[in-house]
Amino acid sequence: MFCMRCGQDVPAAADFCPACGQSTKLPEPTATQATSYGAPPPPQPQQMGYPPPAYGAAPSNLKGATGALLVFCIFLTIAWPLWTLIQFSMHPGLLRLFSAPGLLRTALGVAVGVSLWRESRSALVLLRIYFVIAAILLAWSIVLFAGLMMRYPGSLGLRLVSWLTGVLPYALFFVLGVAYFAKSERVRATYGENLF
Repeated sequence: MFCMRCGQDVPAAADFCPACGQSTKLPEPTATQATSYGAPPPPQPQQMGYPPPAYGAAPSNLKGATGALLVFCIFLTIAWPLWTLIQFSMHPGLLRLFSAPGLLRTALGVAVGVSLWRESRSALVLLRIYFVIAAILLAWSIVLFAGLMMRYPGSLGLRLVSWLTGVLPYALFFVLGVAYFAKSERVRATYGENLF
């Protein structure tokens, strides 16, 4: 028999190599060694060179301006400006009341929609500004409508229908937009955070 360390000839009855002192007895297999002959486990992402996913990270397949996020972008950049122009043409009185703030909101909405569509880093900052302005304009329209109704109580029905067709879609869009951007996994995956 030969020594496993130095390769010298060792007598069969020797417990240690006379040249280097290495034990000639093979170690007894332990229970874990005996049962570890199965297939190796699959490599973990860290072993393959990928960083581990961050805690609470959204799946990468949700990233991008698609789905409801794309619908919101199209609505802000195309549908909302058209709807605003239609409202101004149908109700010329609205143009006097809401011309500067309404057109400002529409222009900012187009800028926000484009930045969301392009997945810009400043998209959520612009969106927050847009929603603050939208909330102020919504509150202002409610106050103006209440003032008109107190001044001209006789034409409540016609004015109420006109006001609701102008404000109700706007209020619904505002509420749904805030809820979507506050909770959506796609928003978090695309921009790195939600609205709040």
